[in-house]
Amino acid sequence: MNVIKLNRMLFLWAPVFLLAACGNEENPLLVEELVFEEPSSPAGPDTDPTVYYLTGVEKEIFLLDQFEDNGRGWATGNTGDYSMSVNGGLYTIVNKTADKQWNTSQDIAIDVSRNFDLTAELKISRTTAPEKSCGLLLGAPASDREYLNLLISGHGNFAVSRTVSGQREILKDWSDTPALNDPYDWATLTIRKYEDLFYYFINYEYTGFTSPALPSLDARIGFSLGGTAMMEVEYVILIYLD
Repeated sequence: MNVIKLNRMLFLWAPVFLLAACGNEENPLLVEELVFEEPSSPAGPDTDPTVYYLTGVEKEIFLLDQFEDNGRGWATGNTGDYSMSVNGGLYTIVNKTADKQWNTSQDIAIDVSRNFDLTAELKISRTTAPEKSCGLLLGAPASDREYLNLLISGHGNFAVSRTVSGQREILKDWSDTPALNDPYDWATLTIRKYEDLFYYFINYEYTGFTSPALPSLDARIGFSLGGTAMMEVEYVILIYLD
C-alpha cells in the first residue's frame, strides 16, 4: 500500500498506475508533487464503497489538474455576468449575477462504465448570499443533457441535485454536515461511482447519501457556482477504482 500526498489531499491505497498522458499528450500529469511512502503496517483490504480510503482495489489516476497553467483549456474570460481565470495554481470563478448558476465543464472521456472517484478541493472565497452554493459537476450541462451536482453553501450544508434538459431535481435537499466546520475554508468534495450507485463524500467523510448511477451520463467534469459569489479550485483529480 502507498501513501500519496497531494497538497492537503491524502490517499491510502494499493499500488497506483499513472496514465501519464491523461488523454492529452500536451498536458502530462504533474507527478512531481506526488510523494510516495511505504507504511510499516499496511491496512487490510477494504472494498466498502462508504469507506473513503479504499485499500482493496487497484487505482489509476486518469486525470490530475492542479491549475499551474491552463493546458487543459478551461473556460476563461470576463463579462458583465461572470469571470473565470487560471492563475497561480487556482481556477477562480466569479458569479456577478444574483439569480443565475454558472457552470464550466470539459469533456475528459471518462469511461463511465468503470468505478471511479472524482474529487476536487475548492472553497467559497466570497459571497453576499451565503445560501448560494458552489460545487462539483459530473455530466454535461447543456440544454438537452444530464448532469449531477455535489454542492456546498456558505451556511455549511450540502445538497445533491440532478439536472436533465434544464430541469433540476433535488436528490438530497440541503442538509447539515459536521464535515464542514468552516464553510469558507477549503473543502474536498468527492463523487464516487461504484457499481450501480453514486456515493458522496465531503472532507473524506461519507455523507450517508447515495443515488443511482446514470448510465447515460456524459463524460464531462466541471464546477458550478451560484449567485454573487467567488469560488477557487485548487485541484481536480479522477481516479479509476478497479
